[in-house]
Amino acid sequence: YGLGVGCRKQATGLNQLDELEQRILLERPELSWISLSLRGTTLYVEVREAEAKPPVIDTARPANIVADKAGQIVRMEVYEGEAAVAVGDAVAEGDLLVSGVLEGKEGDAMLRHAQARILARVGHTETVEIPYLQTVQTPTGEVIERNYLRILSFDLPLFLATPLEGTYTVEGETEQLRLFGWQLPLWRIERRYTEVTVASVTLDRAEAHRQAMAGLQSIVEARYAGRTVIETHWQGTDLGDRYRLEAEVICEETIGVEREIYR
Repeated sequence: YGLGVGCRKQATGLNQLDELEQRILLERPELSWISLSLRGTTLYVEVREAEAKPPVIDTARPANIVADKAGQIVRMEVYEGEAAVAVGDAVAEGDLLVSGVLEGKEGDAMLRHAQARILARVGHTETVEIPYLQTVQTPTGEVIERNYLRILSFDLPLFLATPLEGTYTVEGETEQLRLFGWQLPLWRIERRYTEVTVASVTLDRAEAHRQAMAGLQSIVEARYAGRTVIETHWQGTDLGDRYRLEAEVICEETIGVEREIYR
């Protein structure tokens, strides 16, 4: 929103904090409350996250439950409606799982809002490709440390500035300075430059497969964290310039979405 370290206190946003609060709340639905206050040269920002409200189910509206993905049913808990499939059945996306149309004692149709929790084994496809020709960086052992003092938005070097020759990787940390417990608009910056040599290497199939499996493991941990992974099947293919690993990740997860029944 245009405010940050080094911003002048006369900036438009700082003169209209109430309006900025309202603007942020309108544009950031994940926040339920925000307070901006300027004390001296520090802008304090306090926020409260909005709590997700559970969806309200309109049980008066007739509805079926259909599969939102393909899978094999492993468990069914039907609270309202009539099951259209059974445990062990394979279903495709869009198939009817629980019907909200019930038959009365006299053969007449009664409409209900189907409700159920349905678990299924669902397969997901993932692909990882590893090029055989790769660039590898190897540290030479030379490490150069350089410190800076940041004043507002300006970095002042605390060393004799000489250009670095060669290839380096950079890492570091930043610490805001304090005086008698008060934060100052000053930061101490440490940067470590590690010299590396760069070379091209050609992987064999075994190493490419190892890297592909490690990549697949990272994908499973990131994308399927909230699901129960039952098993994983994979197949590797040599494509000449790269190795492709195609995997099927089988999870146990809930399927089924409501679909309104129109009278």
